[in-house]
Amino acid sequence: MAKVFGVSVSEFFNDNDLQKELNLPLLEKIKLIDLLPEDEQQALLKMIDLAISNKRMKDNLQQIITQ
Repeated sequence: MAKVFGVSVSEFFNDNDLQKELNLPLLEKIKLIDLLPEDEQQALLKMIDLAISNKRMKDNLQQIITQ
């Protein structure tokens, strides 16, 4: 999951001010995803990658339009 979010594994367990900014419901879901079979995890990761790619594409198009 750290790879998906582009952070180190230690950042999930860091006990500093970042915890105040974390989305705790999301972290609970990540813990549950970790319990799923590998094929289901991979399917979810693909969906997450697609959603992120879609967001980036929309953001890039919006930047082009506003320039």
